[in-house]
Amino acid sequence: MLIRRLLPSAVLLLTACSQSSPPPAEPSLPTESSTQQPADRSVVTPFQNEVERSKAVLSCKSTKITPGTSGWGALFGCIGGEAETVKFFINEEPETGRVSTTKFLWNDWFKDRGYGLHADAKAADKMIHDLIKLYPSDHDKALLKAFKGKKNLTLEGNGYRFEYTFDRGPAIDERMIVVTPIGLTP
Repeated sequence: MLIRRLLPSAVLLLTACSQSSPPPAEPSLPTESSTQQPADRSVVTPFQNEVERSKAVLSCKSTKITPGTSGWGALFGCIGGEAETVKFFINEEPETGRVSTTKFLWNDWFKDRGYGLHADAKAADKMIHDLIKLYPSDHDKALLKAFKGKKNLTLEGNGYRFEYTFDRGPAIDERMIVVTPIGLTP
C-alpha cells in the first residue's frame, strides 16, 4: 500500500515542481531559450542558490534538475544510498524563482524485499545531519530524535517550519521531513 501512496507523491513532486522560465521583458514568440533549465537563466534565483548550496553539502549518488513547465516550479532531486532509498528534493515556487519547500525522504525497509533491512541507514543518517547543517535551528536535537521515531512532529525555528511525518507500509517505513520557509516576503 505504501508504494501506491508513494507513486502519486513522487509524480506530484516531479510534476508539481516543473515550471517554465520567466517570460522575457518584452512580448515575443516563444523560443528554445524560454524552456531552459533554471541553471541556464541569466538571473540567478534563490532556488538556484539553494540548489548550489545544497549540492556543496549533500552526498548524492545522482542529481537532476527538472525544469519548470506550465505553471509548475522546477525541481532539484538528489538520490542517495546504494539502494537509492534516500531522497532530497528542493521545490521551486512557480514563476517566482523562490524555494517553496525542501523535502528529505528515507524509504526505510523494515522487511527485506531484496534491498536488505534498513537499507541505506548510514546514508539517511548522514543526509539528516546534512539537512540540519543546511537549516539549523534550536530544534536540531528534537528533529534528529523524531527522525528515528514513529511520531509525527512539527517544529518552527530560524525562519522555517520543519514537519516530520512517519508512515508505515507493508514493508517500508516512510520517514519524511518537509522544510518550509515561513515569514518571508517576496
